[in-house]
Amino acid sequence: TRITITSEGFHDPCSGCAVAGSCAYCGDLVRCKFTAYDITTYSTAMCVRLANGKCDPVRMTCNTPYARDLRGNLVSLDPFFVAVSISINDQQFFPQNPLTLKPYNVFDTGKAFLFKFFETPRVSGVVPSASAGNGGGGHTPTGVDLL
Repeated sequence: TRITITSEGFHDPCSGCAVAGSCAYCGDLVRCKFTAYDITTYSTAMCVRLANGKCDPVRMTCNTPYARDLRGNLVSLDPFFVAVSISINDQQFFPQNPLTLKPYNVFDTGKAFLFKFFETPRVSGVVPSASAGNGGGGHTPTGVDLL
């Protein structure tokens, strides 16, 4: 899933990178950080291109990680929230807590950017594979992340 983060103060992370190579991913320094409890994972951010080809100064997009990577050892498949932060230099992630100078965690409600995860169900089979043509028979799907 791709999310869009809107904020003030993004600069064009691709400025000057035409000399260094491709600007497809706005450089390796622009990243999103996803934190759920004590588990953190990162993804490369991409700028939203304007009609003139420049990066939008207020919007960046990130692909979310798989929910199972952030869920850890929790057995539940219930939806859950993660805190999202973004960095344009791969050092400081925002929004951050002014007291600790660290990004907010999912517990910091009202301050963190929160994203709610739902696992994508994947059906691998249905039992029985056939039934009477008039319907009414029961079927049981099998797979991963079925709610």
